[in-house]
Amino acid sequence: MTTKAAYRSLTKFVTVLMTAVLLLGWAMPLSTSAGTAYAAPSETLRQGAKGDDVKTLQQALIDQGYLKGRADGVFGTATLAAVKAFQKAKGLTQDGAVGTATWNKLMEKTNATLKFGAQGTAVATLQKALIEKKYLTGSADGKFGNATLAAVKAFQKANGLTADGTVGAATWAKLNNSSSSGGSSSASGTRGTLRVGAQGDDVKTLQQKLANKGYLKGSADGKFGNGTLAAVKAFQKAMNVKQDGVVGPTTWALLMFSRTLRQGSSGDDVKELQTILKKLGYLSGTADGKFGAATKKAVIALQKARGLTADGVAGSNTFAKLYATSSAAKSSTTTSSSKASLSMGQQIVEYAKNFLGIPYVYGAESPSVGFDCSGLTWYVLKHFGISAPRSSTGYASAGTAVSSMADAQPGDILCFRNPVGHVGIYVGNGLYLHAPQTGEVVKIATLNRTPSYIRRFAK
Repeated sequence: MTTKAAYRSLTKFVTVLMTAVLLLGWAMPLSTSAGTAYAAPSETLRQGAKGDDVKTLQQALIDQGYLKGRADGVFGTATLAAVKAFQKAKGLTQDGAVGTATWNKLMEKTNATLKFGAQGTAVATLQKALIEKKYLTGSADGKFGNATLAAVKAFQKANGLTADGTVGAATWAKLNNSSSSGGSSSASGTRGTLRVGAQGDDVKTLQQKLANKGYLKGSADGKFGNGTLAAVKAFQKAMNVKQDGVVGPTTWALLMFSRTLRQGSSGDDVKELQTILKKLGYLSGTADGKFGAATKKAVIALQKARGLTADGVAGSNTFAKLYATSSAAKSSTTTSSSKASLSMGQQIVEYAKNFLGIPYVYGAESPSVGFDCSGLTWYVLKHFGISAPRSSTGYASAGTAVSSMADAQPGDILCFRNPVGHVGIYVGNGLYLHAPQTGEVVKIATLNRTPSYIRRFAK
């Protein structure tokens, strides 16, 4: 064989091999163990381009809700419009050309289907999205464990998806949509943190509030751009809070509640108050926008739980607690001097509140993974050096018996069913803190049934 013939044969072989690799790469999903994103194409993709790279681009745009239809591999006008919309949302140059910057930003959240046990950067991206939407606490460690599984199922359920814990295209699309439902964690209030680039109903609400207060002109289009940013900073400056343009708990509270609310008040701000109280587990029924006796009772319960003056009047301090988002903020509601004056039972309750919003995970007993009902009580009591059963049934005879709810005190363990199948920590005022069941989170709930046993561990 001549040198030229050999070279032609080698070239043909390499071409066939590369084509096979490309086709295989398109046909097979990304490895969930590695969580690697698609590599950027060697050339910038523009209108008129064709091929597998365009297909990958289109599928990513479809998954994230920017493009409808199917990935046909032809970069036409629809793909161009979708690219520009994506670039605008991410603060990139809106030229419709897909270079390395646009490609990498797009592929950050375009991952293979993820399931329990997966690891890698794709899982870390998933976890970051769940943390941002208040379904997951802790760090994004790239390991799809029980806590991540519970968070995914809770997110899917809240957004009308099949709650199977598998993260496919539909779940990714909802996660990447800033208007999708946020978590019901009591630490999150009802509004997510907003910044430049955000879109959706919460942004519309923000813009309407800013417009009503005279800080923003024009219509509420649901897109957090430079105009909204300037308005947010101006409002923050007027309120004498940090002027970072980020709408977090403090800014939300100042925007949503411009007056003190008390029994007899009515309106949208009362409805907002009731909605958050329901999320926190202090109020049942509908948020009707009318501040009645039930709402006052719920406000008093929250104020007692958060160390505020329990007068049933919702002012700035109460609003701030409603929108508190971190366990640090929760734990700081009680100063070291006031902690010393609390009974052991009250200290147990205050410590347990640090775990509000952590997902229920069967068999789990730590904040980094999750809690089941007895795992939560065991973990909390252990913090105070108290030896307690790890299983629910063990609480029937542990500690000291309390005869009835009339004698119950904060920090007592309430046991339900016989044999015991569920336990929680009594908060007081007809409320208890517990890890309910799969798909839910640690929360404070109204006690609507009589415990089978009440056990006291606090000295």
